[in-house]
Amino acid sequence: ALTAATLNAARAIGLERVAGALEPGRPADLVVWNVPTHKHLVYRLGDVRAETVYKDGKAIIGEGRM
Repeated sequence: ALTAATLNAARAIGLERVAGALEPGRPADLVVWNVPTHKHLVYRLGDVRAETVYKDGKAIIGEGRM
């Protein structure tokens, strides 16, 4: 499900070379959730709030924000 929402979604709109994965040279747009494992993202759907949101490698929302 995470691959479908990230890499496959980027590929579907022709952005797989610049989006959809965390790799050197790509913009670091990502969300950090405070959950014990990735499985909790589905188990607690609707109850999980983002801890930190990063855009271009900089925290824009949450704990890591400067």
